[in-house]
Amino acid sequence: MRHNMAKIKKSCRDKKRYASRDAANRRAIELNRKGVRVKPYNCPACGGWHLTHRSPAAVLNAAFIEAGMGPVHV
Repeated sequence: MRHNMAKIKKSCRDKKRYASRDAANRRAIELNRKGVRVKPYNCPACGGWHLTHRSPAAVLNAAFIEAGMGPVHV
């Protein structure tokens, strides 16, 4: 899914975006080996993948709120 980057929130544009889950996983593995605990998540705002230190539920909830799609009740 391709999104118009002009409509993406600034906070999303400033993050490193990975085009695929595999690419994000590879980077997360590299960082985890260095002691940086991160996990990839699919961003509903840009359709790409980012890395986070937060729990998956907290990340998705924040991303949905930021995208104007309301909170997610998990």
